[in-house]
Amino acid sequence: MYKIIKSKNFAILLVVTILAGLLLSGSLVAIAQEAGYVDGTLEVRLSEWSLGFDEAVVNRTDLADSTTIGAELSVHVVNEGSFDHNLTIKIETAGGEYYVRTKLLKPGEETTFAVSLPMGEYELYCSLAGHAGQGMEGTLVVQESAETEDMNQDEEEDEGYGGY
Repeated sequence: MYKIIKSKNFAILLVVTILAGLLLSGSLVAIAQEAGYVDGTLEVRLSEWSLGFDEAVVNRTDLADSTTIGAELSVHVVNEGSFDHNLTIKIETAGGEYYVRTKLLKPGEETTFAVSLPMGEYELYCSLAGHAGQGMEGTLVVQESAETEDMNQDEEEDEGYGGY
């Protein structure tokens, strides 16, 4: 009977050790908190070396004041990493490039802001030296609703068939 109790204790100790390691590495936190476009907000989870997503797709019709050309997107940024990080959004227009950038966030800090973005594709990254190159980069796509895109694709496929 002593051997059975000893192996049960070992199994419990092993499970506790694994869970503690995951918690300390941030893996359990990442599982509990989703990144990307969630419930009307772009959730960005900064860590070594990720934004929490590679690509986020936002339907323009889901944004606040979506009737305007540049509807506002709410962005929530949390630094879940061990180093300072920031979030930069590169915006290219006919008038040139400009950048929306958070302040430098220390580990555990967070910020929320709104940005007006027309339809298009945007680069997101941490602008600290070497961070984007190590994986802290992603893409944000602001598009018409998926329903509208599907209809546009159907119309393109129908062209050339003479209405038959």
